[in-house]
Amino acid sequence: MRASSSLRLVLGVLCCALLGALAASPPPQAKTTRFGALPAALVYFPDSPVVLYHDAAHGVVHRSADEGATWKTVDGSTGAPNKGEVAMVVLHPGDRTTVSDWP
Repeated sequence: MRASSSLRLVLGVLCCALLGALAASPPPQAKTTRFGALPAALVYFPDSPVVLYHDAAHGVVHRSADEGATWKTVDGSTGAPNKGEVAMVVLHPGDRTTVSDWP
């Protein structure tokens, strides 16, 4: 009986701690961003907050470094193709952390 009551006590404390942690965490936040066209590709990278949005209608790629909260258009100054030149976004077949600007 003593082991049973100790187990109940431990489970009760763990449940209270879990509920307290859940109540203390901030609610998820959502932000809306409008683009000129639907995405031809939406690329996520493993264990990274970076997201790529390929707008094939306008030939551009938008990049977010914060899980989609804010976006910047990728341009030729970063070594990527210039605006209007991106036909497709291709993940490297052997390395899902690398994107190719393969035409």
